[in-house]
Amino acid sequence: MNDPYGQQAVATGVTDGSKNKPEVYYEGEPHFWMWFNGKDEVASLEFVFNHPNLGLCRDVRTSTVLRKFDGGFETRNTIYKQLTPEIRATFAPTFDRHD
Repeated sequence: MNDPYGQQAVATGVTDGSKNKPEVYYEGEPHFWMWFNGKDEVASLEFVFNHPNLGLCRDVRTSTVLRKFDGGFETRNTIYKQLTPEIRATFAPTFDRHD
């Protein structure tokens, strides 16, 4: 089947096995909602830590959500995982405040 934009994977929920996607950590609870087309579920995240394009960023909207799992979810481009205290500690020096 000719599927140049990967729409079959989105329609069926089939993924590439997740091994080729970056893992991004998020803080807060994801808010899942239907995109304006009424077919695709996306998520809004309060804060992401290590996004390959956005880096540290607030108020992120994801691409289409393909699957949800305990502690995270997978989109067309990325695997998002809930930030744990242990993982957050690895980012701590970046967030030290010196008021």
